[in-house]
Order: sequence, then structure tokens, then C-alpha cells
Amino acid sequence: MISKNSSALDLLEYEEKTKAERYILIGWCVLVLVMNLAGNSIILLSTIRYRAIRLDRVSVLLIKNIAVSDILLAVFAVHPTLVSLIWDKWPYGTFLCSMFASLGNLCAISGILLVCAMHISKLLSLLYPLHSIGRTTRSGHRISISIWLLSAVSPITNIIVDKQSFYFNYKTYKCCFSATAPIMKWLLPVKGFIFIIIPNLLVLCTTVALLSVVKKATGRF
Repeated sequence: MISKNSSALDLLEYEEKTKAERYILIGWCVLVLVMNLAGNSIILLSTIRYRAIRLDRVSVLLIKNIAVSDILLAVFAVHPTLVSLIWDKWPYGTFLCSMFASLGNLCAISGILLVCAMHISKLLSLLYPLHSIGRTTRSGHRISISIWLLSAVSPITNIIVDKQSFYFNYKTYKCCFSATAPIMKWLLPVKGFIFIIIPNLLVLCTTVALLSVVKKATGRF
């Protein structure tokens, strides 16, 4: 079990919080956890049972995957932080520390990529409406599975490079990857560019393009 005196790295990352600070953070984590689970459960229920979202099949399926990604992020990232704040230590052991950190990383990246894919899907639906009608649910499943597999590249790379570099950070009450291996000096920026910068740039560009298409169609923003 990881404790405050378990290693020198933990001591470097240790920053004791007052009870007031911990109670505030506990309340915040509870709020985030409840809103996340409730909001995304409503989205899944409205799309699966009631089919309340009227978009093309691929976009709806991507919305479902985004909701699932958010729920899993709450389970693997917010929930461990909440428990750690309550116990004032990491209670789950070393193996689960690396597992929660890896799965939280996967869910965060998948959420970014899924949002990016949904923006592109909406833009294509407006530009090529007849083609979007012909897109099947199978296409959406293929896109979603590809995104999940691509998202797994980052955490799997961390484990392969140095599986011993996961530690519990007492400043954030989260399990983290230290990225101390020499190869991470260039691998980390590459992963950030691929999984964060490019998707966000695509979201920005597609948003501008969507506004432009709507303006041309309606004569106003």
C-alpha cells in the first residue's frame, strides 16, 4: 500500500492539506461525480430508449460513446481522488494506482478524440446531407472502436516504457505517471501533439466551418 512515507518520490510530491481544504475538495468531487453520472446517464437514456437526439446515426453513436467515456473518467479518476481525500492517503495499493492512472488517461484522450470526431461528423452531415443519410450504425461502431483503440496507445506506451513510474501525488490526490524515462523527453511532446493539440485544432476549425455553412444557409450566424 502506498503511504506518505513509502518512497522519496512520494515525499517530494507530498503537500499536506488542512482539514478545511480536504473537506472543500471532497464536496467538489462529490458534486462533480453526481453531476457526471446523472447527466451522462440521462444522455444515454434519452439516446438509447427514447431516441430524443435527432441527428445522423454516426453522430448519435459518438454522443453515446462520449457519455460512456465521461462516466468511466468519473469512475477511474474522480472516484479514486474522492476516496483518497476521505482517507488522506491512497487506499487501493500499487497495482490499482497504475491501473486507475492508465484508464483515466485512456478515457480523457478518448473523450477529446470522440468530441473531435463528432464535430467532423456534423460538418460532413451539413456539407453532404445525402451521403450522411446513407451512413449506417456499423460505420459509427467502426469509428468509435478505432478511437478507443487509438486512445489506448498512450497509456499502453507509458506501461511499456516504465511501469514502475506510477506514483500517488499528494498535491492532487491522484495517481500519476512520472515520465522519468529518457525516451519520454521526446515521446511525451509527440503524444501531446497527436492526442491533444491536433484534435483541439480540428474542433476549432470545424466549429468555424459549421458557423460559415449555417451563415450561408440562413444569412445569419
